[in-house]
Amino acid sequence: MGARISGLELAESNLGITADELAAVREGAHIHNSSWNYCSDSETIGCAGEIFFADRYGLDVDREPRPYGDDGWDFKVWDGTTIDVHTARKPWYLLAKVRTRHKWSDILVLARYVPHEIELLGWETRETLLNCPRRDFGGFGDETHYLPAAKLLPMSGLDWIREPETVVELYTQLELAMPIPAGSTMART
Repeated sequence: MGARISGLELAESNLGITADELAAVREGAHIHNSSWNYCSDSETIGCAGEIFFADRYGLDVDREPRPYGDDGWDFKVWDGTTIDVHTARKPWYLLAKVRTRHKWSDILVLARYVPHEIELLGWETRETLLNCPRRDFGGFGDETHYLPAAKLLPMSGLDWIREPETVVELYTQLELAMPIPAGSTMART
């Protein structure tokens, strides 16, 4: 019997880059920014989550070195929705720092990392997370909104990302099934 190939290894193979390689690109960019506080292990874990998510949803991974980090999102999908994947070894909560909320993506995804494996646990919208409780998890005065992993929406709710034609077709069918009333100011686009 052959060696088992993990889901992460398959995703890396499909995208042509490993989490270690992507982390090295990003870490190389951060070295030139003395204010950047990074940890090699956490960068690799984060990249692993992005690669796995990208492979599952048919997206491209951002391979550009960004000395000052990204703009708060990892992916922008076909309708302009932004998505940020948060990956952790112990993902008890989906966390988002209060001080960076101006950069939060539209959708935040939580993933669990164990060596060579990623599990996408669930997701939530920016608006919902903004209304979640806040707490200083590290004791350094950096408040964070948090939502328990068990309360996240199921990943199946993001299947529309990889099937845009299906969503457009569904909206078209709904529009045809619900005619616009005579005299309405609503216009079909």
